[in-house]
Amino acid sequence: VDEEEFYSDPNDEELLRQLIAEEEEHARFASTLNNRSVTQNTTEYERELKQLRDQQKRDRRDADEVTQAMITECQQLLTLFGLPYITAPMEAEAQCAELLRLGLVDGIVTDDSDIFLFGGTRVYKNMFNQAKFVECYLESDLESGFGLTRKRLISIAQLLGSDYTEGLPGIGPVTAVELISEFDDLNAFKEWWSEVQMGQRKQADDAGSAFKKKFRRNTAELFLPPGFPDPRVDEAYLHPEADSDPTQFIWGVPDLAALRAFLMSTVGWSAERTDEILVPVIRDMNRKEAEGTQSNITAFFEGGVGA
Repeated sequence: VDEEEFYSDPNDEELLRQLIAEEEEHARFASTLNNRSVTQNTTEYERELKQLRDQQKRDRRDADEVTQAMITECQQLLTLFGLPYITAPMEAEAQCAELLRLGLVDGIVTDDSDIFLFGGTRVYKNMFNQAKFVECYLESDLESGFGLTRKRLISIAQLLGSDYTEGLPGIGPVTAVELISEFDDLNAFKEWWSEVQMGQRKQADDAGSAFKKKFRRNTAELFLPPGFPDPRVDEAYLHPEADSDPTQFIWGVPDLAALRAFLMSTVGWSAERTDEILVPVIRDMNRKEAEGTQSNITAFFEGGVGA
């Protein structure tokens, strides 16, 4: 690729021309100091520049920000491995929950607790963290063990904050769970808070509740915005936009030649390095497919599914 074609922005092109001119001038100046030819200095500078560009590519690859180029490369890699994928119209967690509801997947791999608010019922955490064991969380356990239904979890999000709401300053996780257990409804909590603020509710009215007696001391510092609780937050979690196509996924076969070319061009691996990683993996996949021993994730867990 021509260097000037690499930069699509006119400002980048102008900057590149200035850098080339400065590089040539510096090479001529350096040759008068280190007794090396202009060509030798230019070659050395080009080598250093290439190293910097390679480092820039690695930094972009390892950056936290997900770009459209990264998304496209991930989709290409999945296709080359023969792995089906879909593009979520909105929230990824909402789409995953919908796939589980449709029975198209057995569980959801994510570390984002919002998944339960969107309706996820079986979630695997730490799947890609080699320092930790994989953990499985079931919605039924949250409900039976802590009384946390999906609706209650959404109410807790309104108190603590989430992607859709800032939450209430001064409310922590323990207080939020206690508050939901006491009132069961945020509108009832707001009504009680308003009565306390306006002096319409006496301390004797809350004598039968240890939580209310303790929490009354914090009401003077607690501010509830006029729109609290926001019904739009409930709507966003309970009725998110998602692809509800029930068509089963179709699995393909890895394309070794295309994978080799892709990884060489995007990651910078050599052909030897690519084959060293890919060939054993694909050979093992083909062997298990031929023997009929290809397992899904539930085979790695003893007892009932999700236990």
